[in-house]
Amino acid sequence: MIDFNEQIPTKEEFLKKQKENNKLIARGKISINVADIASLLGTTSDSIHLVLVELAKLCESLNKVNTLAEVRSSAKPLTDLLAGFIAKVNSNEVQLPYQAKGIDQVIADIESRATSVAKILTNNS
Repeated sequence: MIDFNEQIPTKEEFLKKQKENNKLIARGKISINVADIASLLGTTSDSIHLVLVELAKLCESLNKVNTLAEVRSSAKPLTDLLAGFIAKVNSNEVQLPYQAKGIDQVIADIESRATSVAKILTNNS
């Protein structure tokens, strides 16, 4: 039986739902073709740990410098470590999701999610 009382969505509602559906489709394709959520989380964890340790080492080294030559020397290990990766990104051999999503959208997502989590943590303490 057809429910004639069902509302036809507005254009804005339709576009919002279409955007939600596109996101679900993309996530499904990632799960099927790239990795499951746990593997993606593992890669994310590895990435942030690498950045954290290397940043700490760089800061520790920079804290001891007195000359521009010493600054360059401090930056060299991290530069060498990341040189191959940066070359692949620059040649588009490696493409990063934040580049595909757009930096404005990524920053908006970070701001929104971080604020929402912080509010929950603040209200639960």
